[in-house]
Amino acid sequence: MSRAGATRAPQQRSSAGTLIAQPTAVQAPQLFIRPRVVRLALTCAVVSLLGLSLAGQLARYKLGVDRMSPFVVLFDVNLEGNIPAWYSAATILCCSVLFAVIGILRRRQEADGRFATHWLGLSLLFLLASIDESVSFHELVSTIFGGALSRLVKLPPYLYYAWVLVAIPFLLVLAVTYLRFLAALPRRFAGWLIASAVVYVSGAVGFEMAGGYVAATIGMENMRYALLATFEEGLEMAGIAMLLYALLQYLAGSVGTVTLAVTGTAGHTQAAAGREPGAQSGPPSHSTSADPLHDSEGAAR
Repeated sequence: MSRAGATRAPQQRSSAGTLIAQPTAVQAPQLFIRPRVVRLALTCAVVSLLGLSLAGQLARYKLGVDRMSPFVVLFDVNLEGNIPAWYSAATILCCSVLFAVIGILRRRQEADGRFATHWLGLSLLFLLASIDESVSFHELVSTIFGGALSRLVKLPPYLYYAWVLVAIPFLLVLAVTYLRFLAALPRRFAGWLIASAVVYVSGAVGFEMAGGYVAATIGMENMRYALLATFEEGLEMAGIAMLLYALLQYLAGSVGTVTLAVTGTAGHTQAAAGREPGAQSGPPSHSTSADPLHDSEGAAR
């Protein structure tokens, strides 16, 4: 016997008069992403990674720890294939996904799909940046382009990493192309977008040029270059963290709730037909019930 007060599943009588238990609606589990919590987590991650990298460089140059020691290699922000590189690639990829989500939603919500292409273009750009963060394609460009250019002219030390000669014109063209897009955005979000871009580019281009000057004049195996590399990567991480927070805030404030539903074939078919999963298909039965109460109600009608 069931306990008193226990909730029973709704029941329905069949044509034979037997009770059939109907499935109760189960609320799907929900995952809430709070931008402020994400911002705090990203801040802690950036500070921790920079601190560990700096500790490794201090141990290397001040205490004589080997440059290939596991701790130094694992947390050096200036190396590839380690934890900071994975973190940077992952967060840039998250920005790419959010840009794509906003672009798709804008295309569906607005009749003309205004600026949807701009959102999707940024998604593609950040996808390529995420790939580059993993495979360092820009360093290959720097080697090929810098080598070819150095045969023609003598490059100054701050252009030791010659890829910045390609990056600067590209960024200028990108900024001009997106002026109308920025003007149409909410002022607060546009401010966050511009601020994150300034912080990121200051590290990726500005400190890259400063690091190139040190590398060309006194080499890379010194504490000065390690500090510049730490500042460079720190600004890049901070810029991406700011952008990721701003995109989440924009989704919450301008787009609204975004629902991601993963359904099976059967659930999708039933939802398309407007029925709950497990509901009986076909037209309603008109046969007479053997239940006396049901018969008396039918007679009264």
